[in-house]
Amino acid sequence: MRKKRKRFLLIICYFSLLMFWHCKAEAKVAVWYLPHPDDETIGMADAIHTSVQNHINNYIIYFTKGGASQARHFLRGVDGKKYHLTKEELEQARINETLAALQVLGVGPENVLFFNFSEGNIPLQAAIRIISLYVNLFPDAIHSTVSYHDPHEDHKILAQALSAVNEIYKNRLTVRYYHVYIYNQKGPLPKNVATVSVKSPEIKRKAIDEYYKWEPTNGRYAVGAHSTPKLFEHAKTAEYEYIDMRSTTYRSMSKPASFRLFLNGLGLTYQITHRFSFGLDWEFNKQFYSSPRVEFSFPDRIPFIQTKGGMGFCGQNNLWHWLMGMELLDNYFCEYNFFCSGGGQIKLGVVSKW
Repeated sequence: MRKKRKRFLLIICYFSLLMFWHCKAEAKVAVWYLPHPDDETIGMADAIHTSVQNHINNYIIYFTKGGASQARHFLRGVDGKKYHLTKEELEQARINETLAALQVLGVGPENVLFFNFSEGNIPLQAAIRIISLYVNLFPDAIHSTVSYHDPHEDHKILAQALSAVNEIYKNRLTVRYYHVYIYNQKGPLPKNVATVSVKSPEIKRKAIDEYYKWEPTNGRYAVGAHSTPKLFEHAKTAEYEYIDMRSTTYRSMSKPASFRLFLNGLGLTYQITHRFSFGLDWEFNKQFYSSPRVEFSFPDRIPFIQTKGGMGFCGQNNLWHWLMGMELLDNYFCEYNFFCSGGGQIKLGVVSKW
């Protein structure tokens, strides 16, 4: 008898869930996939608020909690006192200010979910699976994320993931890719970027103000304002938000090969996996000689900068060496080679990817 009752309750629960999701699916839905807290307010606050005003159910999905931000080491209050937060305290502080900003935009905490992937290291396949889950639940929803052209690895990964899921659905989904870092850009807009007028600038300003609040007793440390102050300042006064003009297949935009030119030579690099790449430099010092190298790309913790490490073999003196370096803005590089026998070599130059 108990088994029959338990089975009956399970069946009731199952059909209740089906009816719940069916009702949800019938309503208008928008799902926003964000790499970090504050991306929503900088890049798409007005879009989210407009969506709420249009009586659309908005679900905000964060893939990280933002605990890797270096801002926790230099937080300073209005009294000039410095505060140092642990990673966990920083994550909670970022969640607090993000939920407050979303509340201003009209989205309650019950519609917000935080995953805890490592910053700079969101797995592409995991992102695809998570986005696929929401697409399966809400195939007719508007699915939005950040742009592949943002200079941060996590942003590129989420853009690639949504693009990959859209490909599975034969590009029939309604997808949007919003730019976050574009507010710091000077000069003309990049090609294929559309401007969307901010309809409620006062609401966006109020949402941004939540990232400036300093209330340590309430877990508010103005992390956003400390982390990217110029980005917030520019977004606060911007008349537009920016989206990619067309749904690009971002998966095909990854550029595995690159050419680099430095003071006394040139080189080629080919990306083998997401993290590993193989390269060959041709250097000139009275005569040409080749130097192969293997590189590992570290997780992208800081926008605009990609740090790398690895080892290589110098064809000039037949010596192995360790290397450490960084790429800046995807166009410039700085590298130092440590020779096993002692001494070193600095390389500075430009990078072109294709």
